[in-house]
Amino acid sequence: MITRASSPFFFSGNKPFAISLLAALVLLLAEMYLNTGTLSAYAVTLENPFVREGYIVNYDYAHYECNYHFVMGESVDKWGWGWVLRRELFYVLAFPFFKAAGFYLGGLMAAFLITLVSFYVFIRFVYLNIGLWPAYVAMILLATYPGIMYWIGSPFAQVMIVPCCCWIYMIMWRMQETESLKKHILYLSVISILFTAYDLFAFFYPAILLIYVRRRQWKEIILSLPIMILPQVLIICWLKTSGATELKSENSGLYLSILQSYLHIGDVPAWLSLVAEAPKVFFHNYFDSNFLFLPLCFLVAVIYGYATGFRLNRIEGSILFFALAIFLFNNLAPAYEGGFPMRGEWIARIYQPVFIVMMMYMVRLSARLSDLRTIRAKLFAGLLVLCAGFNLAINTGGVFKSPLTEWAWAHFYQHAPPHTMTENLAKFGVRPVGFPE
Repeated sequence: MITRASSPFFFSGNKPFAISLLAALVLLLAEMYLNTGTLSAYAVTLENPFVREGYIVNYDYAHYECNYHFVMGESVDKWGWGWVLRRELFYVLAFPFFKAAGFYLGGLMAAFLITLVSFYVFIRFVYLNIGLWPAYVAMILLATYPGIMYWIGSPFAQVMIVPCCCWIYMIMWRMQETESLKKHILYLSVISILFTAYDLFAFFYPAILLIYVRRRQWKEIILSLPIMILPQVLIICWLKTSGATELKSENSGLYLSILQSYLHIGDVPAWLSLVAEAPKVFFHNYFDSNFLFLPLCFLVAVIYGYATGFRLNRIEGSILFFALAIFLFNNLAPAYEGGFPMRGEWIARIYQPVFIVMMMYMVRLSARLSDLRTIRAKLFAGLLVLCAGFNLAINTGGVFKSPLTEWAWAHFYQHAPPHTMTENLAKFGVRPVGFPE
């Protein structure tokens, strides 16, 4: 562990690391840019996408534009019908950029800045708390992570998934280092605000509770629920006082339908046939939710780590436990009606948040394998290079209409036929933002 002073320029005195960090930030910026415009993965993988600002966008654009109109203080008739008004954090943070450049371009600018700042803070966290070599590993894995690129070309709340997961892990790490109730209240408050960015509550809050139970921190458990609810309640009040008469949420209704299905099983043989599909779905969801190569490397690392006594820490184990619980809840449910199904291979994207466990386990394992003279360290380094190389190929492959990129995007979220990306690029052109038709 490096115990350098808490200066923002934590790498001072380490010129090679400083140069590497700058190079990683430039690489990340370039990758993000190459996934904007017609190359936006969330748009280019969709049949008949909308066209806005001269580029293609996902159908969600209409709903997230409601969030934009709301934070810009416009009349309720422009935003009151939106489905995702509860996800406001990104739109609050992006407000200055919206004022300067509008919804589409302003949103992209904000998404880029939030991602770059989160990347920097995350690498700093690893450097100061785990070590130099692990910081290099974190740099390589996060700078090439396709889960950033899939969403980055859309000014939607999903651009907050990766930054929020990184921040929540860092905060949970800090929570384990202190017994101070005041600090825990502060940490819980920050996490509760991050939950207003995207639907990450089910992955992380139960994990926090489980850690509290293991440590018998009963006061923190009692205080945590009202703290977690408060920011969302304040957003609802803000919406109501601004004129909203009804707050719609398709996803909330879906989870209620799933819960009700367990209470009214009905056709038992049909239910058992759905249950029999769960192992196959799990296999595909595991690899597809994080673009194959990171889950594969994590699996190899875990097998090696457990064989040598290196285990998941409490944070990682708790998050994975509840990710599995969410998977089982979705995929073992009897048939239900209403909305789109939350089960199956098609919607692996639900489980993207587990990427933070995969990365951090390998980052921590790298501290054990920092001596590159050993064969194990060399093999591990080779594994990381392969993972980063294939992920980089995914991230930049849209420009070349790469089959690997098309496969990765399509399997992450199967919301259109598999060859939709190349068909859209042929129709709309390969044009990052700034390149007109």
